[in-house]
Amino acid sequence: MRSATGIDKKVGENLLKLRLFRGMTQETLADAVGVTFQQIQKYEKGKNRVSVSRLWQFSHVLGIPVAEFYDGIEGAPRSDALKLTPEQLALLKKYNTLTEPQKKAVQDYVRFLRARRG
Repeated sequence: MRSATGIDKKVGENLLKLRLFRGMTQETLADAVGVTFQQIQKYEKGKNRVSVSRLWQFSHVLGIPVAEFYDGIEGAPRSDALKLTPEQLALLKKYNTLTEPQKKAVQDYVRFLRARRG
């Protein structure tokens, strides 16, 4: 097997962002596609290449088009879904660890702040 390329690394980064965006753990995603969570880690770090059939599985499980995985690669169409700053990504990770009542409270607070801002 050939070693991973820059494209493989970018696909892995996008897999990580999309998984977090969906609030899914590595274990949950791994179970859904029939691999170990360690394999998901290798994909997300770009250490292992993602096959086309596995990419299709990720697309199906995450509910996103396959093209989203290629966002940020030269020549590929851009997607607004992955334009997250490191701070936004960290906030998303923290949000995903909250309980449902806590998430509702955060959502209510954000609505309050938006309404107050006018």
